[in-house]
Amino acid sequence: MLARWRRDHPNVRLVIHELSDHDIYAELIARRIDVALVPSFAPWPRIVMEPLYRERMVAAVPKEHVLAARDVLRWPDLRDETIYVQEWPQSHAMREFYASMIGIGVPFQAQPAGKQTVFSLVAAGFGVTLAQQSQAEVSFPGVVFRVVDEPNAQVEFSLAWPREAEGALIGRFLTSMRAGASEARVVV
Repeated sequence: MLARWRRDHPNVRLVIHELSDHDIYAELIARRIDVALVPSFAPWPRIVMEPLYRERMVAAVPKEHVLAARDVLRWPDLRDETIYVQEWPQSHAMREFYASMIGIGVPFQAQPAGKQTVFSLVAAGFGVTLAQQSQAEVSFPGVVFRVVDEPNAQVEFSLAWPREAEGALIGRFLTSMRAGASEARVVV
């Protein structure tokens, strides 16, 4: 997801876009964005990645699904489920990240759309998906979130910026973001 202030409009506003990891990397290298908050599992050349916080992962399952009756889930519980993954052409980082935790042979279903669309597919009973704990704090009709009780069921987020752009401004921004993450206690 990319948040960008629009300065070309009389009423400055925040515009939010969901981009693939390749698009975020291209925006950073082209210096069209200064800093991005990204999952840490995709190392990029020429980009500095500073870990900021970790979040527990949860499974989003249809409200009427048999797994919805359980309080916690384990990876074996999900291995036979169709798991929807946000994925864009030539961008398979998320699927590879999930496979590294759940295992090989899981029936992943790529969906080149935002997380809200993926949650809609889950609500309709087409499969399940993985999400971060913070996403589970917002209710979504027809979807229940269940904690995945596994040691590796977490995702780390980093601030990312081009190596050439390092300077005092990014340093101050990083300090501010660390303080905010610490206050929110989002590290698991």
